[in-house]
Amino acid sequence: MFKKFIVALFFIFLTSNIYALTIKEIFKKGSAGDYIVTYQNKTYSLILIEENLNNQLIIQEISVPDDQINLKTINWQNWVLSSAPGNISWISYEIDLQTNQIVDCFSFSRNCWINFSEADNFLIHILDIPLKDVPIKDRKKIGTPPLDDTIDRRSLWLPPLIINGEKIKNTYFEVMQLTWPKDGSDFAGKTLDLYFDKDFSFPFPYWMQLNTTHISIILRSVDSGKNLIPPKTLKAQSFPKFMGKELETTDSIELCLKKPDYLSDNFKLYAIDISAKPKRISPIKFSYAKNGDILILHIPIDQLKDNFCINHSYIWHVAFNSKNAVFAQTKDPYIWKDK
Repeated sequence: MFKKFIVALFFIFLTSNIYALTIKEIFKKGSAGDYIVTYQNKTYSLILIEENLNNQLIIQEISVPDDQINLKTINWQNWVLSSAPGNISWISYEIDLQTNQIVDCFSFSRNCWINFSEADNFLIHILDIPLKDVPIKDRKKIGTPPLDDTIDRRSLWLPPLIINGEKIKNTYFEVMQLTWPKDGSDFAGKTLDLYFDKDFSFPFPYWMQLNTTHISIILRSVDSGKNLIPPKTLKAQSFPKFMGKELETTDSIELCLKKPDYLSDNFKLYAIDISAKPKRISPIKFSYAKNGDILILHIPIDQLKDNFCINHSYIWHVAFNSKNAVFAQTKDPYIWKDK
């Protein structure tokens, strides 16, 4: 349960609410190489932003038993660059921040792709959770509270802030709270307190505490830092894929295609008429604009009027000029309507 709880907390970070601050918005400020190390249930977990670009967030999570780590001497950056000796799990997963869905998940420790159920993907349904600021009077304090109505002069309790193995003094935290949705889980309806650094300049919270009826489940950080570039990346394992649905304008259809760097821009686009018997494949002329590994394909609608049949369903298909016959297809069919 504790492992699922850890993953659940970080999937909550991907939720969005247009009217309130969310952890998703905080995460958008994060940079590749930002990392935090947490401790719970005799296990250290290093959580790292591999990439944060164009609403595509790639996170790595490496777990290691505490008997494999000397916390007083460990250099976490060197440990990761040495392939994280002693780890029991090393995964990388990509989340589409526009749809809040996991796109890919790869296990480096098992050297295989993981299906969504193995990655606890059901937790991505915890969406749109707004963060509320915790007033000073309601924040955790040091010592026993006064017994009468006298002014509470106790000092605020603050979690440790450790950066690159060094404990930082005179710190200030933004303390936020969210309410776990009523999803039938053990945590439904409970509140979660999260401690971020000042002005939310770092994407991960340094302390998280979920107060339940019987226990307080705490996830604390033991180190953090920036500029950690992992030796293994999801991007090196990935394949081309269409992102989201097509966008139709008055004179064109736009498709968003994510293409790994190892593939050239030499590819062809086809439309597969899945309503026809047998299926009919038509080559499609297009132009594209490029932004990093994202390609926006522009298809003039005029050329489709002569080739597409009204109310027929079509799948977009790209084929790359590669010895491994690399291709990608859209998941949902596009239905051609009378123009």
